[in-house]
Amino acid sequence: MGARYALKILCLGGVLSVLCIANAGAAAAVRIVQNNGVVHDFPGATVRLEHNALYITANDGQQLLVSHGACAYDGYIERCSPSSVRLQINGTLQPVTLASGAAYINPTEDEQTVPRSSTTLGPHGINVSLRTTDGTTVSVTGEVDKIVR
Repeated sequence: MGARYALKILCLGGVLSVLCIANAGAAAAVRIVQNNGVVHDFPGATVRLEHNALYITANDGQQLLVSHGACAYDGYIERCSPSSVRLQINGTLQPVTLASGAAYINPTEDEQTVPRSSTTLGPHGINVSLRTTDGTTVSVTGEVDKIVR
């Protein structure tokens, strides 16, 4: 992944403590495989984790908003089940009907192995797998640019 941590910020606000990590130069790869087999790759996407949502933005400005339902830590890895997914194109949000999905996030500074898997996530790494009801799959791998809790 070639992580370059040019900027890391720890933010602590008044009454509420907010963890804020910015990772300059982080990037993720998005792959969409439509139910007819057509593949679309979006390298260089940015990923923000803000509170209970992932914002995945492709270089062309299209954004996928994944809201989390339930999240839990398994060791150092956070696993979240999405509750809803919306695609934003030209400022318009369109709902995506989800059949299944999971997001694995490594919020630490060290490489971590996803429990019960051979998959490793680098520092601030992310792995998202989504399947829509029409059979389209979306996968996101890479690094989170920003984490705000």
